[in-house]
Amino acid sequence: MRNRVKTIGIMVCFISICFLSGCGGSGGGSSDPDDGGGGAIDPFEIEPSSIQTFEPVVGDICREDGKPVIRMFSTTGCSHCQWVADTYDAVVKMYVEEGLIVAYHWELDTGDDMLTSVVEGGVPDAEMAVYNEFNPENLVPAFIFGCRYVRIGTGHEGGGGLEAEAAEFMAVIEALLDE
Repeated sequence: MRNRVKTIGIMVCFISICFLSGCGGSGGGSSDPDDGGGGAIDPFEIEPSSIQTFEPVVGDICREDGKPVIRMFSTTGCSHCQWVADTYDAVVKMYVEEGLIVAYHWELDTGDDMLTSVVEGGVPDAEMAVYNEFNPENLVPAFIFGCRYVRIGTGHEGGGGLEAEAAEFMAVIEALLDE
């Protein structure tokens, strides 16, 4: 597990340096977790923490192509969603690029998967079924990791910040990969 995290960390370091120096991408988001404006942190320095704010769910892991499926559901008008979105996206992209997981970030009001360059025309019915099954109140942000761990809302916005969010996202993903 340590080697996998180290390899991913090195990859993210390179990507982060490129992002911060302005190559590729649209730039934008703040990297300061205390500014209240959101934006991604640089997860290459972060070790997975423990699972603290996700609730375990009994059942089989949701998989696509043998990989755990990691999901975030958000909306454009949700300030909590915007606060954590870039951090979620950065963490899951590390694992996607390593070929370890499948990940989605569904923006419910636009119907777009924010992790792709394609503008989707709507959230697929199968994805909405997962959202409704694990989140009957239809609240956002909603995180459904492998259909085994669920969290509604942010876990560390009040304390710990984006670094704690990234560390816990990584801990949950690592737990799924170890099953």
